[in-house]
Amino acid sequence: MRVVVAAIAITCLLFLLGLEKAPAVGYERYDVSGASGQVKKSAPPPATGWCDAIKKATFVEKYPAVIDEVVSVIKDVLSQFGLARNRAH
Repeated sequence: MRVVVAAIAITCLLFLLGLEKAPAVGYERYDVSGASGQVKKSAPPPATGWCDAIKKATFVEKYPAVIDEVVSVIKDVLSQFGLARNRAH
């Protein structure tokens, strides 16, 4: 009985080792010797001034839109409690 279990174990081990070495279905090898030497280089970023950098960092151009949004939300909340003037009348 021990011989049969040992033979099955060795067979399973050899089978698993064989699976590791088998190539996958659809395996392709690409030729790298003919790789193109052309590499696209990106253009350097345009030079910006100190003021432009501050504007981009602080979102100055977006402040009016944000303030309008906040004001409309506050008006909506206050009008729900009857505290804001209703301009539709």
